Amino acid sequence: MSHRPDSMLDRPDHLSILFGGSAIREARATRLELTAPWGFRSRPGQANDINFILVASGGGVIVRGRSARPFRTGDVIMLFDDAEYVLLDQEASPVADCAAVEAKRRGTLIEFGGGGSPTTLLIGSFATTSLHAQAIEALPRFCQVGAGSFTSSIQALLALCVAEIGAVGTGSDALLARVCEMLLITMLRIHPPERGVVAGLVDSKIGRAVQAIYDRPDERWSLHVLARIAGMSRSAFAARFRTIVGLSAYECVTHIRMRSASVLLESDETIASVSQAVGYASEAAFKRAFKRVLGITPGSARRQ
Repeated sequence: MSHRPDSMLDRPDHLSILFGGSAIREARATRLELTAPWGFRSRPGQANDINFILVASGGGVIVRGRSARPFRTGDVIMLFDDAEYVLLDQEASPVADCAAVEAKRRGTLIEFGGGGSPTTLLIGSFATTSLHAQAIEALPRFCQVGAGSFTSSIQALLALCVAEIGAVGTGSDALLARVCEMLLITMLRIHPPERGVVAGLVDSKIGRAVQAIYDRPDERWSLHVLARIAGMSRSAFAARFRTIVGLSAYECVTHIRMRSASVLLESDETIASVSQAVGYASEAAFKRAFKRVLGITPGSARRQ
């Protein structure tokens, strides 16, 4: 029997730590069955949405500003801003307004084009919690990866999601949310952030402190204790922590506590029990911190 070296066994899975619970909310998708020639503009999105395009079959060109990039079967494109884009089968094709394409909608399926060679796209968007937004702030605003970046099991899941979206009478919300999360994690693996919580976890020294906070969110962490865990002086630790994570150590403790709390709220634990589990003796103080960090109350988070 072969064994991994100790360094592999001891290495924490940083993305699994960060994405231990669901990070995705408000996921939406439409399957487009397109036939050449075809072309259309994107519709206005919400400022905090992450947009994605899965190329199930066929191919075309995406144009953003003055940049035109080809795409083909198996590609995944993710857009981390709300800038307008144009999709076409080729650059010379006429471009329709998004309203003309929307007029062809039947549920989550749209059929559009001139009757020529086919292309199937899954186009959608989703939002993340504010905690996970920290993890993606350093990603490029435009990410495109080919089929070779995904394992065969992920490719099968993507194909399943494309088939499910647009089918009549199916409930695909949970599947879509998982696929969106999987796409986001894949992008973070390909483009590891240089700043934020994930960057803090990966750092050889700061990572020890961030990992300790994740492991024991209920502990009364002080700068002195965290610096000692990192093997640094307090002043050097505080400066390096803010540079890499983008938050003070104290702010990061609060954010990780709220991250842990959001996962616990998916269980049957009372809000009072959850607040104690993440280090708050006062339920009222916990609720204030939760609302400040995540923008919603614990009760609203549980209902969602």
